[in-house]
Amino acid sequence: MMKILVFLHGTTIMHRAAIGQSREERVRQVLEGEESVREYEMYVPVGNAVEKLHGWHNQEAEITYLSSHRDLSNVEKDRYVLTRYGFPAGEVLFRHEHQAYKDVAEAALPDVLIEDDCESIGGEAQMVYPHITPALQRKITSIVVREFEGIDHLPDAVADLLQAFHKGTIHHLDHPENGELRWQGLPVRAYGPENSGAVRATRQVLIGSDENSPHFHMRYFAVQPGGHTSLDQHAHDHGVYVLHGRARLRLGNDEHEISTGDVIYIPGNEIHQFFTLGDELFGFLCVVPAKR
Repeated sequence: MMKILVFLHGTTIMHRAAIGQSREERVRQVLEGEESVREYEMYVPVGNAVEKLHGWHNQEAEITYLSSHRDLSNVEKDRYVLTRYGFPAGEVLFRHEHQAYKDVAEAALPDVLIEDDCESIGGEAQMVYPHITPALQRKITSIVVREFEGIDHLPDAVADLLQAFHKGTIHHLDHPENGELRWQGLPVRAYGPENSGAVRATRQVLIGSDENSPHFHMRYFAVQPGGHTSLDQHAHDHGVYVLHGRARLRLGNDEHEISTGDVIYIPGNEIHQFFTLGDELFGFLCVVPAKR
């Protein structure tokens, strides 16, 4: 019997005000604190999640749910929603004191883990699979959907879940926008959180959780003239390749001028920041560990 662990909030259920709204509007509602986001007992299925899960359940898959809540009273509200809308019977797992999502998932050890990309609440830092130990990651098929996209597009056949998400992915280059490179189908996001300190900077994730990349992620950052990235310092190391433009790079206590074609290695815990130079756009690829 295949064990499927599926996340609830943002993946299979959503707040009431999200009904009839686009995926992007649903994300915006969460970011702006729309009132029904905290009315957990009023949550509704995302798309045809109930039907999709019943289809897998009828193929003898064991369905287990993962709640974002820690408080038992809110977990009970999740159970109420699942019962109200006729979701397949299954245990609702949640984090107990001192537990992280990965602890719950590792204990459950499902064959398939389905979750969304947590766009509205911090991205990969809030996800489950990227934080699971590598040895156990190899035993779990990770399926990541966009937040509030739903699971309707996933295969109907349970067996196909194990195969469909171990394929290579190609993102074709699209037409530039404001001088910045664009790739088809990939959302353009702010450089980082609102408090990151970055100015006139954007980010596209080219290879990440959506591609089920277990070891590394690649991002494209673009900084408009007069802008800069945030002043960053973190434990993981990363590599940078400058695609276009010029910048002044603060690297530790030193500063360097860099331009198209330059390659930079930034060790873990090294302070770094990019400032554009001149009147041209600065853009670079950045490769980081998937688990960070």
